[in-house]
Amino acid sequence: MFAYAIYDRKKRQLLLARDHLGIKPLYYARLNMGGIAFASELKALRLVDGWSQRINLTAVDQFLAMRYIPSPLTIYEGALKLPPAHWMLFKDKDMRIEPFWSLKPIIASDISALKVVDEIKAIVSDSVKRQMLADVPLGVFLSGGLDSSIIAALMTETANEPVRSFTVIFPNWPGLNEAPHARQVADHIGATHEEIQVEAKLPEAFVDTVRVFDEPFADPAAVPTLLMAQAARHYVKVVLTGEGADELFAGYPHYDWYKPLIGKVISPMQPLLQKVLWGRKGFRFVSIASAPNFQNAYFDGILVLTHLSRDLRKQLFQEATAQELCERNWRSSLTSFPENHHVVSKMQYLDTKIWLEGDPLVKVDRTTMAASLEARVPFLDHRLVECALSLPPQYHRRNGDGKLVLRSAFASKLPISIIGRSKHAFEVPINDWLRGSLKSLLIDTLLTNQLPWFRKEVLHEWVYLHLSGRQLGCVLWTLLSLGIWYNEVYRSRG
Repeated sequence: MFAYAIYDRKKRQLLLARDHLGIKPLYYARLNMGGIAFASELKALRLVDGWSQRINLTAVDQFLAMRYIPSPLTIYEGALKLPPAHWMLFKDKDMRIEPFWSLKPIIASDISALKVVDEIKAIVSDSVKRQMLADVPLGVFLSGGLDSSIIAALMTETANEPVRSFTVIFPNWPGLNEAPHARQVADHIGATHEEIQVEAKLPEAFVDTVRVFDEPFADPAAVPTLLMAQAARHYVKVVLTGEGADELFAGYPHYDWYKPLIGKVISPMQPLLQKVLWGRKGFRFVSIASAPNFQNAYFDGILVLTHLSRDLRKQLFQEATAQELCERNWRSSLTSFPENHHVVSKMQYLDTKIWLEGDPLVKVDRTTMAASLEARVPFLDHRLVECALSLPPQYHRRNGDGKLVLRSAFASKLPISIIGRSKHAFEVPINDWLRGSLKSLLIDTLLTNQLPWFRKEVLHEWVYLHLSGRQLGCVLWTLLSLGIWYNEVYRSRG
């Protein structure tokens, strides 16, 4: 992982580059006088004059759909993200940006299962060994899920002393308690295990988390991740984490949700189904399953985690802004996708290109760095990415089970119950929080201090629908994150 700048004084040229998957951030802005400013944080760029710091409304629209702003845009009109696996050469006011690596999912059709397992095992093991090089105390975030458990087990084989593993317990948030599974893994591998109990005042923790991100970001798991990083920092300075495995090895449930033939048959019913189910369980599943084609299923279903469809976003924006944004089709600019691949392979490719950089990596990097903790991600060794995404879908997923090749590769190193454990994400109870401890913050932010781009009557309707029992947590968490960011970060220069 890297983001670096090299300035050649003799040639008077600047070289910027960012790592293969976008693990580390790199922002830049063209200055009015022809120069360039660059930084690893947007807040640093804001201290530099000479570029447009107005809000980019296309980025706001993307955020409302996806709960993050994908590359290359940022929340500001004049600043951009250097895309992953790209370098930039800047000289004499001229800028050239080119890729140094590209992800080309060429599916291998004649590779044996035994060879695949051996290759995956070798690359993951070597990556973990490389990532353990450190001259400071090092540990692992251990959830008890498959990904972090594999990393912890491999660390044990390399370390000269018991590995330090950490599980954070939130006593008042039962959906986040994975301690029994983590303890089972720690006992199995002989780790020195810490169970850290964290009690937090939720409104303060929410606001603190929003401040960590230099632009709007609304993954609910960012709140417990920041608290977890702050707690672990008392013990170590570097942690290894399991980010990337779900994308590379098809671990997410949505890999099974879109069936082309079924989608074509029921797609005429999609608008009605979405209207009936909005704010209710099953909305996202139905949106994907009833899509008329893969592009709609992915860009209007899988990526739209907030449940805010294009029509709902148009309804929310002030009329002039809605009309302007309606004419922009930003989803087609995110990336092209391999038309002839299997649905699972296409989803893996796009999840790795768009979602992984925009959400999981941002969440882990910003929260850990805010706690002065360095997070490393062994699954994102570019050799492993190339290998995993070249495999046919049957090596990854079958009968609703994902990560098949990963489970096979490390079956001997972990308890059977962990190898067979299904995907379990942070179950952050946002619907209850927004009716309880975050209710006052929600009302003050969205109804009292109205955001300038939105229709007040729509915000009122959605807030009161939720308070009366409709499950609009995904929508309101996103809007609340934007409102707090606007008040706490944007209006405070630097």
